[in-house]
Amino acid sequence: MLAKSAGIDPKALKTVIFNSGNAAATAMLGGHVDVLVGTPGTILPHITSGKARALGISSRERQPGAYAQTPTLREHGIDAVYYSWRGFLGPRSITPAQVAFWEQAFAKVVEADEWKQDLEKNAWNEDFRGSAETRKHLDAEYKLLSTMLVDLGVVAGK
Repeated sequence: MLAKSAGIDPKALKTVIFNSGNAAATAMLGGHVDVLVGTPGTILPHITSGKARALGISSRERQPGAYAQTPTLREHGIDAVYYSWRGFLGPRSITPAQVAFWEQAFAKVVEADEWKQDLEKNAWNEDFRGSAETRKHLDAEYKLLSTMLVDLGVVAGK
């Protein structure tokens, strides 16, 4: 997405896949890769210490807290918005009552002080979604990632 928006053929980039964000950060800090694309929380300690510099963030708008001074990719002229997310999935057989129970439980969790502290500590955003909104997000994510895989030549296009 980044390369394509910047007018670069995504297939022309040498992309290295690591087993974890920490392994990728170590490679970047050691000069083994030029740039790290990863989650903000993973690299934050290295930015805070001055060992790394945030070049841009892929959110729609600037983020509060530790990344408040980091421009968005859009501010750099790169129309690429993407973020990591975490979710809870249940079996296909889950009942509407069970879905409602879990939605209410997670809605309470995101209001807890402990959760809000984790958000700040890890430079995360609050983006709680219920079941219906999550389904829409997953469908959009599938379409986006499928397009990216075709652009990279990993899978054949239709």
